[in-house]
Amino acid sequence: MISLVVIAIERSLATIFYRHYEQCPKWLGAWFGIAQIVTPFACCGIVTISYDTSERFSFCSLVSKSNFDLAMQISYILLMSEVLAIVLFHIALFVNWRRVRSRALMDPVGRYQVTENFRTVAALTPLIWCHFLIMIGSAVYFFSYISFNPTFDPRIYPILEESSNQIYWHGIILPLIMFLIYRFVN
Repeated sequence: MISLVVIAIERSLATIFYRHYEQCPKWLGAWFGIAQIVTPFACCGIVTISYDTSERFSFCSLVSKSNFDLAMQISYILLMSEVLAIVLFHIALFVNWRRVRSRALMDPVGRYQVTENFRTVAALTPLIWCHFLIMIGSAVYFFSYISFNPTFDPRIYPILEESSNQIYWHGIILPLIMFLIYRFVN
């Protein structure tokens, strides 16, 4: 999930600075890589530090009564980052699509970078949509359960987390999206 946000930010920077993007500093890629590694560890670390060790389950979960609210706040942040990724991808796709149409007026480096940006963003957009749909489906299921059950006991969180996890749909939805794009575009 964080990787998609980082890729969206990187592609947005490539879109904004397309004239000089090939000359961008190498440390920028290193920072993106570090962000993809550090952010998930930081989220798990924050939740782990506040874990109540007196509550033990046979299920592997970092959520307990004491850190349930914190885990929910992190879930909201991750959900908003998913929305941010899809918005950034569509803005980059639209801007690059407009530039591709007028690339005859550009220098060779600008033409190459705009074409490459458009191809990359267009290729990754179905992946972003697939992940977004799966995330939203899980979030709707999870948050609707909590809203209909106001006396939600955080100890049931591991069961609810597993029952709302829809990541296995990725292998079904992504090929379906790719097929539909191929079918309607060609």
